[in-house]
Amino acid sequence: MNNPHDPNTSTIETKQGRLHLMRGADPAEQLVGERIEVAPDAAVVRHPSVAWVQVGPEIVIHDATTTTSHVLDHMAGLLWQCLDGTTLAELFADIADGFGVDSERVSDDFLPVVEDWVNNGIAQVMS
Repeated sequence: MNNPHDPNTSTIETKQGRLHLMRGADPAEQLVGERIEVAPDAAVVRHPSVAWVQVGPEIVIHDATTTTSHVLDHMAGLLWQCLDGTTLAELFADIADGFGVDSERVSDDFLPVVEDWVNNGIAQVMS
């Protein structure tokens, strides 16, 4: 773990805890904080601090707290629009039914996406 008192290290406070980043390094490779794992039976919602709009087949998300924007393709956009507090297992089963594919495949493809959104603070697990 990086020393938070090291002048070459930046500390970032997040909702999930404290992250330490080495200056000059790729932040994606330097995350030291604990990554949140999301279970398929979790209910996930869009974080209230984000604004989003559909632009053609894509969804554009803007997080005002971090001034970060994300562009989602049509499949990720569909998933984003469905984050209404339904459990992910139910959501994945509905998407699988709608597209005629196995729900396990949907879960394998979409669960990492939802985990990234939760870890980036644009979605949250309901307690």
